[in-house]
Amino acid sequence: MPRRSLVWNILLPFSLLLVLALVMLNLYFSSTVRQSLIDTWRKNLTTETQVIEEVVIPLLAQGEPYAALNLWVEEYAQRSGIRITIILRDGRVVAESAFNPEQLENHASRPEVQAALSGQTASEIRYSNTTKRDRLYVAAPIRVDGQIPAVLRLSVALEAVDQQIANLRGSVTLVLLLLMVSSTALAYLIARRTLKPLSLLADRVDDLSRGDFTPLPDTNRRDELGQLSRAINRMSAQIHGQLEAIRGEQTKASAILDNMT
Repeated sequence: MPRRSLVWNILLPFSLLLVLALVMLNLYFSSTVRQSLIDTWRKNLTTETQVIEEVVIPLLAQGEPYAALNLWVEEYAQRSGIRITIILRDGRVVAESAFNPEQLENHASRPEVQAALSGQTASEIRYSNTTKRDRLYVAAPIRVDGQIPAVLRLSVALEAVDQQIANLRGSVTLVLLLLMVSSTALAYLIARRTLKPLSLLADRVDDLSRGDFTPLPDTNRRDELGQLSRAINRMSAQIHGQLEAIRGEQTKASAILDNMT
């Protein structure tokens, strides 16, 4: 029966462990890292509302038809990639970077808008019926003389977050695959080098079973394999000595029988 190398007994669990680590890392990116990126976007958008508010207040004060406000909103959105919406207290959209504000429905019922009108900076993740995709919204109150005449709302499509995760996951997966291939190859070489003396010892034991008592070469190894090699040499010498003694006794017995006849 052919012998199965211990190298594969070592490499297979090692390779499975690396594959498991790769799967777990992908799951980690799908949950923890995604949430971390969303939180980062939320903080960035919140900071942006504070900057934009200072510019929007005088433009908003110009009143209808809010042409200058819409022009600035569109230009800023093109530079930043952020969708900007200005909503009056009654829910009417007066400036929008991605759509004609006159064609948008009343936003008074939006949760983040309601929270902003109450004086809070709020965020929400939900499906947008306008853009037909999931978006992260951050809405902040626009304060003028202690009053909140309007709400500034910023948003980004979560596709941007998912794209960041996909790019990061692809880079990490590539690095891990390269590490897995190189570490598996290195483990194979180390295992072969480590187990080669054991294979030689197994062959030597087979030789002993066939009556070959040639001793193994002297080794200076001080590990378990060196101890095993020396133990096999001692065992081989003992068995050989015992067999020689038995042969000697058989020769004497044969000589006595020959003399008797």
